[in-house]
This record gives sequence, C-alpha cells and structure tokens, in this order.
Amino acid sequence: MTNLSINWFYQGTPDFEYKKYLLLAYLQYVKRHFGDTKLYPCLAELVAHYRSLHEFVHHKKNLDHRLPKDLEGIDLKRFRLIYKAVAKNDQVLDTIEKLVEYALPRIKSQIENGKDIYDFIEDQLRLYPVGLLPLHKDEGYVILAGYRKDYLVYNYTMSVFSTPTDNYRSLHTKYLLSYKRSIINTLPNIKAQLINKFRSMPNPATYVVESEINVPIRETLLPIAKKMLVAHLMK
Repeated sequence: MTNLSINWFYQGTPDFEYKKYLLLAYLQYVKRHFGDTKLYPCLAELVAHYRSLHEFVHHKKNLDHRLPKDLEGIDLKRFRLIYKAVAKNDQVLDTIEKLVEYALPRIKSQIENGKDIYDFIEDQLRLYPVGLLPLHKDEGYVILAGYRKDYLVYNYTMSVFSTPTDNYRSLHTKYLLSYKRSIINTLPNIKAQLINKFRSMPNPATYVVESEINVPIRETLLPIAKKMLVAHLMK
C-alpha cells in the first residue's frame, strides 16, 4: 500500500479490523522506505496523519464537554457534583475512537524512527557558501555534492507567506543542470559558469550541501538540504 487517506479512520465503512489492516499495510510500506533511507514523502505524511488524529481527539473532547449532562451524585470527599452525559456514543463513534487510540502510538513510533534517520543524515551533511554572498540571499543556487560523481545544481527561491498567527518561509527549488566532478569543474568555476549562463543573476547567492554518505537525492538529500538552507537563511 503506497498511501493512506488523511481521513482513513472515519471515511467509509466503520470496520475496525479492516481499517487496522489498512494502517498496518501503510506502516509496513513506510518502514520499507525508511529502510532504504527514503524519508520523503513518508515522513511528512506521517506527521500529517498524527496531527489529524490529534485534532479528532481535541474536537471529540470539546464535543463531550458540550453534551447535556444529568446530575448522577455527589462526591462528598472532594466536594464536587458528579454528572453523566445524557447522549451516549454510538457504535460508529466508538469504532473511530478505538482506531484513533490504536493508531496514535504506532504512527508516533514511525515518526520517531524517521526522525532518527533524518538526524543521522543531517549530521553527515555540510552546508557552506561558494564565494562572496550578496545582500539579497532569497534567490540563488544550491549545489548538491552527494556521494555520486556529479554536482547537481538547483535554482532556489525563498518566499514568505502569512497566516493570522504567524509568518512562514517556503523554499522552492528547480533543477537546472549537473556538472561532472573534475579538476576543471571546481565549485568557484561552476559558479562562474552559472553567472555566465544565467545572466539574470550577476552575483547570485550560491551554497553547497555536501554529503559524506550515499542517500537518495529526491527522497532524502534534497528535502533535508532545503530545510538546512531555510534554517541558514533565517539566521
């Protein structure tokens, strides 16, 4: 199974065993990808699933507080009234709650596994600039110097978007071209070639992310490199 709908736990038939099978099949798929050091998109999906389940728990608690209640008794030791909910959960809601309770720790465990792999790989990466940096660093080039013999060049653009509570930064990358590692293709020479080839940026911010280990480019190295670059640019 290659993906799991974000609404999997309440969408369709409320069958606990079937939904449990869907979840476990998806987690096995994630585990295989993590075993191949392929972190994305699985890690991001797991985080989204975990947040969705927690949102359900939060909204369910709010709903429980709003349900009408009858006085059931008095706790004399704690000097408080004891109420019981008038409306009771139906079978469908009980199944959903059971699924959420089953899924949360298992998804959390895989997130922690992915985070451990992420942290290990990040420790093997080194980010540094090539040449002098301009004042404007929100656009430029990032070069991936992976375990392979090529330098992979991407154009990057940093953008800011706002919500009512906060501002967020997003990094968009576009693959441009690659250079074979050689005595001629040094990093300063590659930057000079990029300036000559793409005249719209006469003095571009140029960074390298260098990897000491062999990891998948698209699923792991590029996503981690982007996060490292965002963190660096926000300093």
